[in-house]
Amino acid sequence: MSAHALFHTGPVLKQEARYDIKNWRMLLWIGAGGSFISTYDANFWYEERFMLTDHFFRSLQPAAICLLSVLLLIGLTGPLSIAWGCSACAGPRSNVYVRAHLTIEESALTRLDIRWQMGETLAQSLLSTHDIDKDGKLDSEEKQALGRILNNELRSEKYHTLLVVNGRTLTSLSFENPRLKWQPAALSFRFGIPLEEPVGDGLQLRLITHDPELYMQFYHQQDSVTWNSPACCMLSDNSHLFPKELEMDIRPIAPDSN
Repeated sequence: MSAHALFHTGPVLKQEARYDIKNWRMLLWIGAGGSFISTYDANFWYEERFMLTDHFFRSLQPAAICLLSVLLLIGLTGPLSIAWGCSACAGPRSNVYVRAHLTIEESALTRLDIRWQMGETLAQSLLSTHDIDKDGKLDSEEKQALGRILNNELRSEKYHTLLVVNGRTLTSLSFENPRLKWQPAALSFRFGIPLEEPVGDGLQLRLITHDPELYMQFYHQQDSVTWNSPACCMLSDNSHLFPKELEMDIRPIAPDSN
């Protein structure tokens, strides 16, 4: 059996090992991919030592890729845990669910209120880290401390929020009254955006919430849009599609001719 067939053909290796096992000293299985490192009869060693070295490093590739993926995940999520003071917060399950409330007054969109509902894993991690007295809840002082941390980190990122109105991106958004709200088994972060957008013939809004560093994953659930239900307009949205970008369509209601 040639060294080339031995080190580069998995099925041949298994077949030869079955019938000629006496020539082998050790067979080591690495991973589920079928890669082999084999130490074989010394008569072959010096002649084929370079091929053995080559196969050894080829065999390590799947494990190295897996290790690199883990290190990359830690590198991406680590800064969030440091910034928020929570080593368990960052990770692939740091989900946040976005809700929007529209306020229309005198046929103009005057305010957009945003609520981020923290996913269970993220909420419990933040609670366990910032519940200083370990009583299972956040008291007023603890809530204020966590709120300051969140606000300080998110303000410079414009709360990861982008608003597009009738195809026009609003570049100078103001963010008001950021606050943290804690309820049993629920943690939310809220802020408001004052606006002055006349409804006119209609308003098409697109709310994009995205963290480019992927520390947090933002989602929208069904019925995640509410409003103050003015008589002048009608509202439709795409939240029933569980979209990554929330689209809202405000249309004026024609006055009754009667």
